Amino acid sequence: MNRPVVTVVGLGPGPVGLVTQETLDAIAGATTRFVRTTRHPSAAAVGDATSFDDEYERHDTFAEVYAAIATRVSEAALHMARRCTQCPARQACWKTSCNDCLPTRGLMCG
Repeated sequence: MNRPVVTVVGLGPGPVGLVTQETLDAIAGATTRFVRTTRHPSAAAVGDATSFDDEYERHDTFAEVYAAIATRVSEAALHMARRCTQCPARQACWKTSCNDCLPTRGLMCG
């Protein structure tokens, strides 16, 4: 298994114009992107990303929300670190078979 890599960046306090170039470069270099919430004024800078808005709806406290986000990001990192042995495109995969991927988390091969 490849070593998982997670890069976390902050979008800043307001509109896209306040996002640093270093942050924009990190976003541009990411193959998989998440955004904490689409309600952030700079969320559009992340582009095609999975949001965690559903976690805010599901939990009552910020501690629960952030624990759920950490779990999902960790799962995604592990998912992307593995190489599927059966997928013709050799997509990153959580398990050793494409059939075992985690489609409920939006993680699928092919």
